[in-house]
Parts: sequence; structure tokens; C-alpha cells
Amino acid sequence: MLQYSPWKTEQNEFDPQQEALLEEQLAFSNGYISQYAYFEEPYSGEQRVGTFVEGVLRASSSSPLEIPNPAVISVRLGDERLDLHYWQTQRFYRCLHKGEARLERHFTATSPKGHTVEVDAERQLNMKNPHLLEISYSVRFVDYEGLISFLTLISDSKRFDEWYTLQASIDDKIACMWLQAKDGDKQVSVAQRHWLYKNGALQDDRAVKIDKKNVLGFAHMTDVVKGDVFTMKTVLSIVDSTRFIKSELTAKAIENLPSSL
Repeated sequence: MLQYSPWKTEQNEFDPQQEALLEEQLAFSNGYISQYAYFEEPYSGEQRVGTFVEGVLRASSSSPLEIPNPAVISVRLGDERLDLHYWQTQRFYRCLHKGEARLERHFTATSPKGHTVEVDAERQLNMKNPHLLEISYSVRFVDYEGLISFLTLISDSKRFDEWYTLQASIDDKIACMWLQAKDGDKQVSVAQRHWLYKNGALQDDRAVKIDKKNVLGFAHMTDVVKGDVFTMKTVLSIVDSTRFIKSELTAKAIENLPSSL
């Protein structure tokens, strides 16, 4: 299933039965943030969604504590949500670039209603600033015309069993969550900023804010025609209380975000 070389590990086909195992085998890290190679979009099959911060340890052991999923990108074509568990995959490629903390993925998939998309996704753990996670997610709508929506979210409400939410804030540009581990007193703040492009042009439309329990983020909705390409570029800043003063975590996470790409 996987092909190995000194510089990268490649996967050339999608196997739902092996997905969870492969996500663990393709795990990557920049020395501070570590992640499994899970999909950016929601997936209903078995998988290993996992993001770990080196400075946040369990009270009972020296192993890192998993933080709630800091980045979810959801795409809908009308009433259909992109989910490879239900969609038919014609082409699939995933590659871990060793030493770069970079994961790329490309696939073509068709929905139960017969709509085809081509997706190019890349996740980069910044090597110079280890607190940054950068994501680029592009969708080409091959044969679909109509309403689509892009959601970029901090967290997934299913991943909050080990955390309390101390504060959640959102404005027109930045969403931020401040969390405390239930196992001990370690705290983490995650801030997110994003940019949306249509056919290569930066869009300046105002996103719809999403502010629900344990889920925070933005939604973009628009009409597309065949061949349109939408790209969501997201940058996340993750800081924790072993490196910064607790009361300053939210400010530090936001301050660490770039103002432009």
C-alpha cells in the first residue's frame, strides 16, 4: 500500500479498510506539533484523527495529550457533503515528505448523486515557527453547477472529552479557542485565520460566523459553474501554558498569526 524512499512515503490508492492504520503510519511532526495523516474534510469511516502538542503532557504520564482537531474543512455541493466514506474515489494519492513535516493529498471522487470533484490538499507544519500549522485545500467542481459551501472550523465537538472550553472568540477574520485539560491544569489556545480564492483570485466576501458549543469557525457560500476552482488557505497558531503565561495564551496565539500569506 505504501511506497518508501529516503525522501518521502507515498500512497497511490484509497483503501477504507486500511485508512486508520495508514494515518498512523504517515504521522508527521515539526518537533512541537504532531499529527496523524487524517483527512481535512469530515470522514465517516474509521480513522485516527489526532493532533498532539509536545508541551501538553498528561498528568499521569509523559505522553503528549491530544488536543481537539484544530482544523476541519467541510465542503458541500447543495445538500451533499464531501465524504470519501460514501463517495466513489477514482484517483487517490497521498505523500508524506520526510524532513519537511509536509503532507499532500490529491483525489478525484464522485458523489452518490453523480457530481465529481478534484481535490488538492496540503498540510504543512511550519519548521521555522513550530506553533504554526498551514493548510491549503482546493476543490475543482468538474460537472457541478449550483450552491456550494466551504466551512473552516476549529475543533470537532466529538473530540472534547478531555478538555474544558475557557473562552471562545470570533470576529470577521480570526477565530480563537482557549482550552484547559481535564487531566491536570495544562492549557492550550488555538487561533485560526483563513483566505478564500476563486479561480486564483482572492475573495473579499464576508464569511458567516459559526459559534456553537465546541465548534468555532467560518462558512462561505456561493454559486459555482463547471470548472470553477475554490481554494481555502488556513493558518493556525497553537500555543500552550508550558511556554507562555496562561492569562496571555489567547493574545499570544492571535499575535503569532500572519496578517497575510
